[in-house]
Amino acid sequence: MNTNYLNKITRKVAVIASIVGVSALVGTPVIAQSNQTPGSTTESPTEPATTPATTPTPEATPTPGAATTGNLVEVAQASGSFSTLTQAVQEAGLAEKLSSGEYTLFAPTDQAFSASLPTGAVEFLLQPENKDLLRQVLTYHVVPREVTSNQLKTGTVKTLGGGLAVRVTPQRVIINDASVVEPNIEASNGVIHAVNRVLLPPQLRQTIASRLEQQPTQTVPGQTTPDTQTTPAVPGQTTPDTQTTPAAPGQTTPDTQTTPAVPGQTTPDTQTTPEAPQNQAP
Repeated sequence: MNTNYLNKITRKVAVIASIVGVSALVGTPVIAQSNQTPGSTTESPTEPATTPATTPTPEATPTPGAATTGNLVEVAQASGSFSTLTQAVQEAGLAEKLSSGEYTLFAPTDQAFSASLPTGAVEFLLQPENKDLLRQVLTYHVVPREVTSNQLKTGTVKTLGGGLAVRVTPQRVIINDASVVEPNIEASNGVIHAVNRVLLPPQLRQTIASRLEQQPTQTVPGQTTPDTQTTPAVPGQTTPDTQTTPAAPGQTTPDTQTTPAVPGQTTPDTQTTPEAPQNQAP
């Protein structure tokens, strides 16, 4: 009896010991974690990171290629380089046409007008009676669609007034005998390419030159033209064609002048010597 009783007690103790051992193993991490003090943390508090100051980015300056809200005429007028062109567009009655639709404008600069046209040609073309010629000049610069510089190819491009010869090189784009000096100036209804010469087909250039020659020469008040100009006469003096030298007292002009005779001598042709006074008797 005692032996069996002792064996039961021993087994109970062993079961209880095993249960206590398992509980101790499970509870140890929890106790260890709960007993951590703020000083035992492995991570030390760090100061907040300072964000480097950023330099404000300046606003981008609009470039000629940037999109604009103005039409071709408005953009050309606002640029300051196409004053003569915009005046010509107004005088030719093309402002409304170029303000809508879609076009490419090869625009001569103000310097191009003065450098590539004969003297007086700009004033001549702006006269109301020459509106037909002015329209021909301007429409020759207008392509009826938008063509950017990278779309231009060597060959021919059709304009409202004829065909332009295009030659594209690695350095520049050449249109007839002009060069594109500022490409891709964008407008709401197309694009402008500034050129350094006025584009003219040979026949139109000859017509303008011919009509310029027929223009009457403008005269300054009080002055005649070189063909008929006369030099104001000095009192007592005539013009070179009819001018005669005033004769000295007792002297005639070279054509009729006679040499006073020397007593006893005659002139070679017809000149006679005045007779010597005869002695009269008292």
